[in-house]
Amino acid sequence: MITGILELTVLNVSTEQLNWKPDSNIKAVPNISVLCDCSFIGDGSSLNSKWKRKEQIGCGSSCKVYKAVYPYRGFEYEIAVKEVQINLSKKAKERLEKSVNTEINILKKLRHKNIVQYFGHFQDEFNYFIFMELLNAGPLSHYIDDNREKPKGLKHSLVVKFTRQILNGLKCIHEERIIHRDIKAENILVTNMENIKIADFGISKVFEKFSKASTRGVGTLRYMAPERFGSDSYSYPVDICFWLRAVGCVVFEMITGSLPFKKFEDYQIFKVMSEARPFPFLHCDNAMLLSTKDKEFLAYIFKKDPEERPTVDELIINSYLAD
Repeated sequence: MITGILELTVLNVSTEQLNWKPDSNIKAVPNISVLCDCSFIGDGSSLNSKWKRKEQIGCGSSCKVYKAVYPYRGFEYEIAVKEVQINLSKKAKERLEKSVNTEINILKKLRHKNIVQYFGHFQDEFNYFIFMELLNAGPLSHYIDDNREKPKGLKHSLVVKFTRQILNGLKCIHEERIIHRDIKAENILVTNMENIKIADFGISKVFEKFSKASTRGVGTLRYMAPERFGSDSYSYPVDICFWLRAVGCVVFEMITGSLPFKKFEDYQIFKVMSEARPFPFLHCDNAMLLSTKDKEFLAYIFKKDPEERPTVDELIINSYLAD
């Protein structure tokens, strides 16, 4: 049997619990469309009867992620299978099912080289099984730790490449009127070919054309815009500029190798993010590692007035990313 590898990611799994190790011997399948065009897309019942479970590669509070093998037309493809346990109390089950269905419905909509690929799903009495591409190089947060040029983070060419790819993925997401709401290095995956894929859509929001504002304050505090702290509602497209600031946080982490506000308590993050100018990272560890161009680009993203902040398209064509 010929073996192929499809790269993908682990969704909704804490990186602290992720049993991830890069595999330098893995070879990527040349054309991912082989599986993307299969009949099990959207209905994983046929895939569910054929996949072979291998080792567990991650876990979360209500799910486990396995590396698995799926045979198709003489090949064996390695994929990721997320098993979400729904054998819970009625209220907890309803809440979890809503999150899982949101993630599945969003993944169905998105087809982009910088977004994690969904193959199908299957549900039985106790579990959801979500079949996805397998990303063997792991989350960007791990990649930064393993490839940083101490005392700095990643080399400038990689920062530019990864930032451009993150923005291209977000452009596709926003064109579908979807807001990710938790962009951070842990939710961005790196392929073995050093390309970026956005993952983890469990708390994303889909805005209908004439929908009312969303009312859930969600996300990771250090990556949020100050006007989102404690906010009760927001709407599309206003929320896009809120979460584009998270891209700036990821850029800072790639450049310096350090989390923004790593040693700060929540109240300190709120104070600094609300008051600091021209942008808040001057208070962070390793801020002295930022070049003049780095500071100018981050200041562009972190404009105090939301109305003055750049769009995805404006960031993509910024001269900083043309290097």
